Amino acid sequence: MDVLRILIWVLGGLVVVMLAWRVIRLARLLDQRIEEYDEKERSEVEHNLFAELSELYAQEPPKKGDGKPPRS
Repeated sequence: MDVLRILIWVLGGLVVVMLAWRVIRLARLLDQRIEEYDEKERSEVEHNLFAELSELYAQEPPKKGDGKPPRS
């Protein structure tokens, strides 16, 4: 009877260790995916920012007047 009880404890311990290992592995994969997403998002934001800046600099500068407000 004692051998059976020890075997059950050992198998139960192995199951707990395997579940913990799987949870840790999934957490690492999730962290890696989040980092990849953050890098992609950051590069996309940088690309959009550079596109907007390029568009702003490509526009014609405002026409220069005599420095006085327009008369109405």
